[in-house]
Amino acid sequence: MASGRVTKRGDKWAYVMNLPMDPSTGRYPQKWKMGFLTKKEAQRALEAALAQADSEFLLGEKITVEEYLREWMAHSVVDRTAKRTEETYEGTLEKHLIPHLGAVRLHALKPHHIEQMYRTLSQTHAPATVHRIHRTLRAALNRAVKWGYLERSPLERVDAPPLRYKKRNVLNAEQIHQCLDYLRSVSPTAHMAVFLAAHTGMRRGEVAGLRFSDLDWDKLSIRVQRSRQQRPVGELVGPTKTAGSHRTIVVGATVMETLAAWKEHLQHKAKTREEDWHEDNYVVSHPDGGYPPPDHFSRQLSMAVKRLGLPSVSFHDIRHSHATLLLEEDVSLKAISERLGHASINLTANLYAHVTPRIQKGVAAAAEKALARPQPGNRERR
Repeated sequence: MASGRVTKRGDKWAYVMNLPMDPSTGRYPQKWKMGFLTKKEAQRALEAALAQADSEFLLGEKITVEEYLREWMAHSVVDRTAKRTEETYEGTLEKHLIPHLGAVRLHALKPHHIEQMYRTLSQTHAPATVHRIHRTLRAALNRAVKWGYLERSPLERVDAPPLRYKKRNVLNAEQIHQCLDYLRSVSPTAHMAVFLAAHTGMRRGEVAGLRFSDLDWDKLSIRVQRSRQQRPVGELVGPTKTAGSHRTIVVGATVMETLAAWKEHLQHKAKTREEDWHEDNYVVSHPDGGYPPPDHFSRQLSMAVKRLGLPSVSFHDIRHSHATLLLEEDVSLKAISERLGHASINLTANLYAHVTPRIQKGVAAAAEKALARPQPGNRERR
């Protein structure tokens, strides 16, 4: 929306009106009018000009949804968000929003256009994907209102697509140990990656980005402060997924002993190659030098569970297995949420709304105990 102010110029008054950004230049034009005898006269003229600008000069009448989305990316996303977030937004625009809505004039975008897109996408995409598209479009259209492209976002009259979390396969403690025993002999690096995920709940990129300098041997803790992601060309090392993902995870002595033995093994291998050892080396490294791409962990894990006849799980499912095991040990959702680095406890609650048979039995026993009739002779005397 347009804004403005009155100001004195010499012995007369003037107003300056700030118009919304011009998408062709990326600039915010100003309109001046001078020569008013009094401040009150200039203020009345400004109010009339603002009303006319808001009703007639909506930039959304001039551009298509595609043109606007590209301007939004350039001025509000690129270099203003984490690289991973930027890539996610760009992928959502190119794969979904522009193909479905790009040709529509921005000012003509209606709720039925958006609802039709959601219906179409829901036939071929997971609910979580459609919901992510919705969040991206909401961010873009809210910015369009602030910039004066639209008076009101059409998404205000569209229900968000339902978000149903897919139930994931998880491994129990015995199955995790089977998997680790197998990987230890097949791929020591994949073994260490799965070991870390199983004992900490770290994401794959966080495991890949962990350095020995992130380990606090005295406090038995691990600092999670970066992520290493694989890309079609090269890789990206950057901050964790969200601010909440930057965290410290306390682990047991057994975990640190395993990491110490692994470090000693890598140091010995480096010495035989006559290479210098650095504390900022990645924890999950090849004993013979270098470090594997994160996809290597996933491939080795998939082969392991298939070979062992275990439930089909992804690397991310090891993170869920860790959380599920903690739930079975009556660890609070808040503690689990902080350990996993979730943005909010609500996300944790939605992801782990399911309960395992072991938890069900515990709930049943607790309910029976709570409602048990007092035995004769055990009632308190009044």
